[in-house]
Amino acid sequence: MDLTDVEAQKIGKSVGDILYLCRTAVFQNKKRAHLHMGIVNSIYKKKMNLQQQRRKEALREAKHIARILGERFGAKEVILYGSLSQERYFDMASDIDIVAKGLGDQYLKAYGYCLRLSEFNLDIRAYEDLPDQYKNQVNKQGRCLYAKK
Repeated sequence: MDLTDVEAQKIGKSVGDILYLCRTAVFQNKKRAHLHMGIVNSIYKKKMNLQQQRRKEALREAKHIARILGERFGAKEVILYGSLSQERYFDMASDIDIVAKGLGDQYLKAYGYCLRLSEFNLDIRAYEDLPDQYKNQVNKQGRCLYAKK
């Protein structure tokens, strides 16, 4: 709908005045939108920094747990898998997923010990009890954290 001089005069403004007011409103909205985007970007950066820091802490914790599983409970190999092993999928709610080979009858004792020790949620699985397709996935995507020499 085009604004004519007659319509503009009805509201007591010239077409130029109304266009100026419209442009000013658009400019102000752009400034507000830009400000809001700046705030959103700032929050996003802080969230990503916190997430990266949390991931580093989780990796440190996973390595510590792997060493305990190997040295204290006799695991032959400890493999990290899941979201922590793949950076882009880890978030603040992620847990630490670990597969341990060779724990044998020490599995439940080791799991309980590590759960009490960790500030993170842990999911520790015995490699020998995994279905074959799961073993294949762990072998392909997993990251070895501990191996007995």
